[in-house]
Amino acid sequence: MKNYKKNIQISFSIALLTLTNLIFNSVSLSEHSVNTEVTKIVYDAITTPKFLFELLTAFFTLLLIHILLATFATLIITKFAKVPFITLLTWLIICSSILIGNSTLYPLSSFSIGTNIPDLLFPITLAIFLTLLLLSIRNLRNTYKITLLSILILFSFFEFENENNKVHNEPAEHPNIIVIGVDSLRPDFISPALTPFIWSQINKNGKINNVTTPNARTFPSWFSILSGKLPINTGARFNLTEEKTLVKTGMLQWVLKSRGYTTIYAQDERRFNNIDQSYGFETIIGPPANAAEFILANLANLPQMALASNVSLINEIFPYIKANRAAYVTYEPSDFNNKIKKQISISSSPIFLATHFTLPHYPFKIRVPLFLPNEQLNPDDPYTYLYKSMLREADLQVSNLVNDLDEAGYLDNAIVIFLSDHGESFEHPSDGPKNAIPESNFITNSQGHGTNVLSNSQFEVLLSIATFGKAKECDQIFTGNDDYNYSLIDIKPSLMKCLQLDNESDGMSIDEVQSNRPVYSESSINPIVTSNKIIDELQTIANGIYFYKINSDGKLIVKPEIYPKALESKQRSIIKGDYKLATFPSMMDDLIIVDLKNNKWFPASHFENKDIIKSMFLALCLQFKKDAINGVFKQCENPHEFLKQINID
Repeated sequence: MKNYKKNIQISFSIALLTLTNLIFNSVSLSEHSVNTEVTKIVYDAITTPKFLFELLTAFFTLLLIHILLATFATLIITKFAKVPFITLLTWLIICSSILIGNSTLYPLSSFSIGTNIPDLLFPITLAIFLTLLLLSIRNLRNTYKITLLSILILFSFFEFENENNKVHNEPAEHPNIIVIGVDSLRPDFISPALTPFIWSQINKNGKINNVTTPNARTFPSWFSILSGKLPINTGARFNLTEEKTLVKTGMLQWVLKSRGYTTIYAQDERRFNNIDQSYGFETIIGPPANAAEFILANLANLPQMALASNVSLINEIFPYIKANRAAYVTYEPSDFNNKIKKQISISSSPIFLATHFTLPHYPFKIRVPLFLPNEQLNPDDPYTYLYKSMLREADLQVSNLVNDLDEAGYLDNAIVIFLSDHGESFEHPSDGPKNAIPESNFITNSQGHGTNVLSNSQFEVLLSIATFGKAKECDQIFTGNDDYNYSLIDIKPSLMKCLQLDNESDGMSIDEVQSNRPVYSESSINPIVTSNKIIDELQTIANGIYFYKINSDGKLIVKPEIYPKALESKQRSIIKGDYKLATFPSMMDDLIIVDLKNNKWFPASHFENKDIIKSMFLALCLQFKKDAINGVFKQCENPHEFLKQINID
């Protein structure tokens, strides 16, 4: 076609300009030492075949979009060749349509031109462009016309739900097992206003109180849920732990798969939780879990890529934007729900479906700003407000998922487990225990999760279990005692008991837990740096660069060389009865004990009941014996000698 080469050049120039602008507007790491590490990581990345392939796929997708735009422009310019400045006018119309459409749908993206664009502006500009395009196609020869229309149909194909294809599964012999997780959900934030559906489920089915996660990070927590074991016994001590170091035998999904279950894992943000088919799940729903995603998800900020991701063909080629919570500027919660709905509509019962919604995790944003009625944003504490707004959206996602499962017949005989992987601290006074002795001073709370074992708001989690149909016979197994302490590792043994299967785990069936049962937790790597309660993204990224590397599989992992130091920096705790005892790597002259009933902490040396401290500390050392042997838990290398030094033994 006439002028096609010129329009290809214009189109590719626009692609280059927008991409260059995006790169320069990304976070810039200025320190020389950090830049050296960045250069090394980039080199490692591009020399990894899988990473390189994903990068080339991204460029191919971008080129494909701009080839199509050049084709459209050529058609219009050829048709209206006699109109003055037609080339300039055509590209102004195309670029305006893209920018206005992007700003209307994704107002938080880097190329947004405002959040107050009139609702009709995008439909008007789009209608002008489509009208010109259709008029241009009219005079084409049939061969060109058929080819172009075929391309347009292919690119504009969206998936629609076919009501006639809905299948209602008959109740299976074994109950469907549905685990619904909400990231960072604090039990004390569940309310009729913020989380009406989860609130209603708790009121209907009850919840198990005093539940703690073994590690307040997503991957170690989920690994504990699925294995029923503590991180020290599986190797899942940190997010992005290298897979070959993990002990994956006997995990819940493997057991259920061997009993004929269809196993599905769904998570809308998989950057720090690389659970995939190699862990025993037949189907994975969510964005790719590789190092390339950390970079390629940023392409959601390119207007042409953001809009094109709504086309099913583009989404299949480049799955880094659609339904990816990490690409928050384009994230629409219903997109992820629809992916789950599509999968369960073709799966047969019984199913084991493990789902995790990550909206309440930082950065607490989606494609459009959300506002809470009757609440004001506090500039000195913005994250609390934003977190609450995400909780409300996540609650709606959970509600829609349960409705979809019900319509598909999976709740006719099912066990549905509502849980959170960890909580979240905003450094509120109530997020950590108070000082019982004014003369003592110690940090018992810090922002985020997995950063301080003394903070109940980080480690206390939701656990509520509902049963349907034949599964109601197991109600007693899932009934807890408000005076006892539980852990997420108790979920697997409880399910095994209900299904009458052999259990291999560190946890206990919920109905078998006793009052003196100990519960263990540990902290994790903390790259997060805050300033006046606001996360310093630059320094946090810089810290992360030193912690992680890209392996030969194109995945981000904790650097093996820093792993021992990371273990040595861990805080460890034990809860028994009404007390929590914690060790801190920098504290070689004391321990911290917390009176959980009164939420007050004491230096162990100032606590009256030395026997409680001694028994809890020795139990903690026994549980983390591997760490002590490996020299990464100094206090427990000689526990009795340590107790003697602090006048306990």
